[in-house]
Amino acid sequence: MKDYFNNELAIGDTVAFYQPGYRNFILGKVVDFTPKKVRVNYMYQNYEHTYLADPDMFIKKPKAL
Repeated sequence: MKDYFNNELAIGDTVAFYQPGYRNFILGKVVDFTPKKVRVNYMYQNYEHTYLADPDMFIKKPKAL
């Protein structure tokens, strides 16, 4: 699956996305794929949450050079 900028997503990738219910970006890790969506885990207020969305809702963080 491909992110907003057409980068290939893989399990373990760090991605940025709008936090559900808010207007700010948050970082998360790709943990699973369904046939049409991507599942991401992220931390918010010391709790781990899961978010399931279309792949074009995420922006993959580039690897450090």
